[in-house]
Amino acid sequence: MWSEFEATPWDHADRDLARGQRVMRALRRFELAELAMRDRCAAAMNVSEGELLALRHVIRRQREQLPTTPTDIAHHLEVKPAAVTGVIDHLERAGHLVRGPHPSDRRSTVLTAVPAAAARIDEIYGAVYRTMMDVAAGLDDAEAERTEALLNALADAIDGFATVAADS
Repeated sequence: MWSEFEATPWDHADRDLARGQRVMRALRRFELAELAMRDRCAAAMNVSEGELLALRHVIRRQREQLPTTPTDIAHHLEVKPAAVTGVIDHLERAGHLVRGPHPSDRRSTVLTAVPAAAARIDEIYGAVYRTMMDVAAGLDDAEAERTEALLNALADAIDGFATVAADS
C-alpha cells in the first residue's frame, strides 16, 4: 500500500499528470485516515469492522423505523446470509443489539440496537461528521461543485472499470 509520500511506478514528469497524481495521493490519504478512524471506532466498541458496519446499518434502519433482519445485514455487507450469524451473535454477546420476533413474519428475526450502542456510535461518528462538515462547509460554491464533480467522476470511473473487470 502506498502513501502520499512514497514514489509510485506512476510518478509523472508531465505537469498535468503530476497535478492529478497529487490529487490522487491526497484522496488516498483521506481514504487511509477514514479507514484508521473506522478501525479506532470498531476497537472502541470491541467489535470487528464488519460488525461495526452491521451495527451502524441496524441503527440507521431503526431511525427510519424499518425492521432489520439478518438477511438485510447480509445484503448490506454483501455476504451470504449464513455468514452473518457470527456477526449477529458477537454483537448480541457484546450487548450492542438484541434479537426479537419479526412483526409480520414468524420465521424471521428483527435486530434492534440497544440505546447505549446507538448513543456510543453517535458520540464517535457525530464528532467526526461535524468536523468533516465544517471543512466541507468552508468551500465556496465553485470549489464545492468542482470537488463534487471530481469525486463523482472518479466514482464513475471506478464503477466502470469494475464492470469491465468483472466481465473479463
